[in-house]
Amino acid sequence: MNGEPVGAVLNGLFRLVRTLSLYGETHPSGRAAIEDVRTRLAQANPPFSIQFIMGGVFCDNTLVPMSIERYERASHVARVLREFGVQEMSFTDVPSPHVVVELARILSGGVTTLAGIELPGVKLRAIAGFAAGGEVQRVDPDVFASAQAALAIADAFLLTGEGPWPWAGGLTVIRRLDRAAEVNVMATLATVERANAEWNIHRRAVAGALRVLALLRTLGVGFVVQRAAAHVALALLLQGLRERGGAPIEEAIPLLLDRMVDAGAVSSGAETHRLRTIAMLDHLARRAPYSTGAGDSLGRLVRLTYALEVARCPEGLDFDLSIVELLAEAAHSSKSDVDFLWLRMLIQVFGIIPPGAEVKLADGRIGYVLGPGGARDPMRPDVLVEGERHTPTSNVELVRPSVRAAWRG
Repeated sequence: MNGEPVGAVLNGLFRLVRTLSLYGETHPSGRAAIEDVRTRLAQANPPFSIQFIMGGVFCDNTLVPMSIERYERASHVARVLREFGVQEMSFTDVPSPHVVVELARILSGGVTTLAGIELPGVKLRAIAGFAAGGEVQRVDPDVFASAQAALAIADAFLLTGEGPWPWAGGLTVIRRLDRAAEVNVMATLATVERANAEWNIHRRAVAGALRVLALLRTLGVGFVVQRAAAHVALALLLQGLRERGGAPIEEAIPLLLDRMVDAGAVSSGAETHRLRTIAMLDHLARRAPYSTGAGDSLGRLVRLTYALEVARCPEGLDFDLSIVELLAEAAHSSKSDVDFLWLRMLIQVFGIIPPGAEVKLADGRIGYVLGPGGARDPMRPDVLVEGERHTPTSNVELVRPSVRAAWRG
């Protein structure tokens, strides 16, 4: 089985929980959502089992590729089941409407125990002998990198809100991005950029943090500095971004600094990282954007990243900018928050047409960039076309926004 039916089932379950919480099972919308789940299950052709292991989603022990949005929703289902010690959900038949409602009640957190709950056609169980570090199935590096990037966005969604900064959650996102970048940094950048999902706040925050991490990694900066700078970028973007545009960075910095300090100490393994991140943010708060010193250089990179993601979703407009459009706009900008030294470095490292950009080949086919072209052929980047990696023999063209929207659906 391919991943589409399983992804559709998990997507339907997530929507069902939200619908029933608003309208109840007897409302027409509730009844429609119940039948939608049953239809999706029938299309998935039971029997089959879904496993939630180490942040990934598997069907009958095979990794299921999903869009970023579906990973977010599948991760919600996995987190709820994990509270009951469950890592596997099996469907032996298409369940009745009553069973679908009971399953939705479980996934909504409406029960505290599974004892006494009967689900004909559905089995929720722990995987016997499950333990991290055991025997695993090898996954293609590009798939692993893409999955980690998608899960990082899902985890970042949990960091939005007020109160003390959730250090453990923030570090989880950074670690996911670090692992993904270590395997294939260009595939990770392309995944975040090309995902067929909205440019919401947490996706933009992850995109900015990843750009900082990937650039510093490529430049050979120590990993502890990479993580701290990426964490600062992630947290600042989550603090300051709005659905469209964002607050000035000078407003976001003190608010975030208070939240980070209020959170207090964390586990001994992460305390050094916490202190380094706070110190970097404090330095950013105290110094002007273009003062000298290594710390200020990282601060300028964070400021540039913040400015790019604020511009990603222009305030008052209903369209979003691609990374190519963002870099082009920044290159022609005279604003004081654009650091041209770091901007030039971004373009040099990731290419004039960076990973994730949609392009058209000479034969008319459309694909997206996997990696930059050579120094002498910047307009001939590696491209994924119709599921295969391709090195163009002639220059590619950027896809216009209207064509890009139609191609991506």
